[in-house]
Amino acid sequence: MKYLALAFSLLPFALPAQTQLGVHEHGFGQLNLVLDGEQLVLVLNAPAADIVGFEHQAETEQDQASLAASLARVRQADTLFSPATAAQCRLGEVVLGDASHDEHEGHEGHEGHEGHEGHEEHDADGEQGHNDITVHYYYHCANPTALNGLDVTLFDLYPSLERLDVQAIVPTGQLATTLTPSQPRIHW
Repeated sequence: MKYLALAFSLLPFALPAQTQLGVHEHGFGQLNLVLDGEQLVLVLNAPAADIVGFEHQAETEQDQASLAASLARVRQADTLFSPATAAQCRLGEVVLGDASHDEHEGHEGHEGHEGHEGHEEHDADGEQGHNDITVHYYYHCANPTALNGLDVTLFDLYPSLERLDVQAIVPTGQLATTLTPSQPRIHW
């Protein structure tokens, strides 16, 4: 796990970024991917407007119900990503929010992390700005050599999402690409 943490920390510097990290634009998300041995980690970052349907604080009961349903749906990795069946990848955990804020080294037994949902950004005056949703998906792949790509099916569930910029570290090297509804597969 320490190698994966190091790989993710270096990912923005190791690849030619196609979008400036930290830029919030509706319809455009980011997916970071690291395959290290039998461990596959995906980190999805997308505007809350594309995942939840709004970015403001969920104050009404209707907003709270919509937020809860959206967060439950984004936890269902099998509806968003399809690793090759032959790789025998099994989802181990889904963590909402920025895993770097976790105070523990391992992730076992910490499903959900409700306190990290939908990080908020604030402008210089402290006003609430745009919210993003960050989700970490941790897989164990029994046959990682059979994993040479990933189908991304989240465009079907989130039609306002138009582009997903991907940065990856895989056994064959580093890569960066852009996925769209008409090109939803990353190959390595």
